[in-house]
Amino acid sequence: MAKALQLASENYPAEALQVRDLRDRLEQAIEQRIPSVQVNGKGAPRLPNTLNVSCHYVEGDPML
Repeated sequence: MAKALQLASENYPAEALQVRDLRDRLEQAIEQRIPSVQVNGKGAPRLPNTLNVSCHYVEGDPML
């Protein structure tokens, strides 16, 4: 367990940058395709693996 934690902590900075880049690319693609989308927490410090959006004027059932 200690070795796993050590390896994870050594690789975390590089992986976090990669995941953040993927999150930001997804965010941009969503904003370009859905005009009424709102990115919750945009501009605030966020976890690299978290993207939270609200889609105004869209019913939940069709989104599923």
